[in-house]
Amino acid sequence: MLSDLMNVGEWAACKQADQGSYRTAGVLTDVLKRADERAGELAEVADQARARGVTCEQAYISLSEN
Repeated sequence: MLSDLMNVGEWAACKQADQGSYRTAGVLTDVLKRADERAGELAEVADQARARGVTCEQAYISLSEN
């Protein structure tokens, strides 16, 4: 058994390290989720800006041809 191979202090240190890893993973997961949401928002703004730019370009072309 693992408990036979480690003394109590070593076991407690491993348990603390695991808890720290879980907290770190939770924080990183939250950061990734927020970054992904923000990237989606920025992509939407970029898509709208492109559509407006294309509309403006088409209006300019049609006005300059007449």
